[in-house]
Amino acid sequence: MTVWHEVMSTAGGRRSKPVRTPPLVIVPEVTSLRAHMDGDGVALAWRLDAGYDDVLIERTFDESSPFRGAARRFRATGGQHVDRDVQTGATYRYRVRVSYPDPFGALAHTSGVEVVVTVVRRPRPVLDLEVDDSGGTTVLRWTTVPGALVRIYATEAPPDPVAVAGAEAGASEAGASAPEAPGGDPAGHEHGPRPAAEPEPFGPVDHELSTASLRGRERLVGSSRRGRLVDTAAPDPAPDPAADPTAGPTVYTPVSIAEDRAVVGRSIRHRPGPHIRALRAVDQGNTITLTFQMPPGITEARVLWRHDTTPTGPDDPAARRAKVTNSSLEIRGGWHLRDPQDGATYYFAVYPLVRTAGEVRAVPNGAHVTARAGARPNPSE
Repeated sequence: MTVWHEVMSTAGGRRSKPVRTPPLVIVPEVTSLRAHMDGDGVALAWRLDAGYDDVLIERTFDESSPFRGAARRFRATGGQHVDRDVQTGATYRYRVRVSYPDPFGALAHTSGVEVVVTVVRRPRPVLDLEVDDSGGTTVLRWTTVPGALVRIYATEAPPDPVAVAGAEAGASEAGASAPEAPGGDPAGHEHGPRPAAEPEPFGPVDHELSTASLRGRERLVGSSRRGRLVDTAAPDPAPDPAADPTAGPTVYTPVSIAEDRAVVGRSIRHRPGPHIRALRAVDQGNTITLTFQMPPGITEARVLWRHDTTPTGPDDPAARRAKVTNSSLEIRGGWHLRDPQDGATYYFAVYPLVRTAGEVRAVPNGAHVTARAGARPNPSE
């Protein structure tokens, strides 16, 4: 809006010639200016009254910043702008000024509104969380995240519907044996439908949240920069996984924290129960032999293996698999993967199997071992 003032003197009924001030354009400032991290950049957003859209953004280093440098200017429209050319650890002061034509047609700017933000590097998610309760306490381990604190949250998952149906019908058959599948033989690999992926308690892996949104969410196990925590509130391990088939597992979710940034890692489902013990892998050139001990009362186990990483769980769709029984371990002196002459690394995981309501279920307490560590990750073609 363009305004001006006129001034005149009066005496009785007479008036002097008016004197007019130069015209002035009144333009409102932006409102609701805010800044937040977007990936590795700073995202600015604001509101602007109808009739104006262009703004001038001036960026300087704040007095509190450990870095110094020249001021920079950007033009932006649409109520938002992302500054990707930023330095981690720097604190910037952004001033957003509305651009408008003055009464003479030249470009002018308002005084502007400011916001200050510190650039924080986005922490990487934890992808290798493991749970071990074989020693009588529930210990969580993961690879540390540089520059970040890791929080572990525990969520009680709903019970397995198949196990619940079996418990209600009184049809539990824990410990029953099934026909042996020969190790290393493609015909012996287990097949069948994969369970549907369950929604993650905090969203998908690598999803970013604000730390404020985590308050009061689920049960906080603890925080650590060292890659290890003990869940002192975890239930005691059950000697028999079928003793309470209606009990749901605990879902542990790692969240990497850096300042106000929180990145969700890969969750792991854990049900206290039996463990595979003394797992070893012996490379004999034309055969890799796994030896291990079944938990008391368990007669079957599922063996999974991959070349690129440790299997993510007993139903990892990217892993190859086979079934082994207690009798075959004793008769054959272990489980044998024949003719692995590709020179690649092998990551093995072994999970106990139980039968509930006529269905075979893997207990998610796996043991892991690596054969040919340091070899190339993928087999030659």
